[in-house]
Amino acid sequence: MLHEYCGHAVQMALWQRAVRRREISGFFGILTVHFPDQFLLEGLAESVAHFLPDDQSKVEKTRLEKKSEVVRELHRYNLMVLNNVHILANDRGLDAARPYAKQRLLFTSEETIERELRDRTKHPLFRSYQYVYAPAKEAFLTALKQVSGEKQWSLVRKLYRTPMPPVQVREVFARSI
Repeated sequence: MLHEYCGHAVQMALWQRAVRRREISGFFGILTVHFPDQFLLEGLAESVAHFLPDDQSKVEKTRLEKKSEVVRELHRYNLMVLNNVHILANDRGLDAARPYAKQRLLFTSEETIERELRDRTKHPLFRSYQYVYAPAKEAFLTALKQVSGEKQWSLVRKLYRTPMPPVQVREVFARSI
């Protein structure tokens, strides 16, 4: 829910409004998985669970429950492992990637691991698209960790409202820190 609604749906609603107001090009109303801004879209959606519930908050209602924190960190770990699996499978082959995945994805079924391996090596869309998740998420979390308070929210607002490819995202991060 956080990823799809608080990440993608909110961002797309903001972009749609900006397109209608002619604040950004109508091009940004036409999205595909091969869109150059995919790094921004997935990086932001993946990091929402880390900045929306404010871990620094003194108000208990705005913090995640411990179980949710564990699930959030397990998801982060899985993304990083799958990123390595993606590289191994495409660089050294399935025989190198399969044991790496099985040793590190202990709560993932063999069927799911095989599907990930197949998709990340054979499926033309997933082979390129799936790779963006972990690097984008880590770039966002690293940058967001270095700013706090209003500066962090200002950065998040800019990321939600401004279409940009990875190079621009990193420039925005560098200027914010």
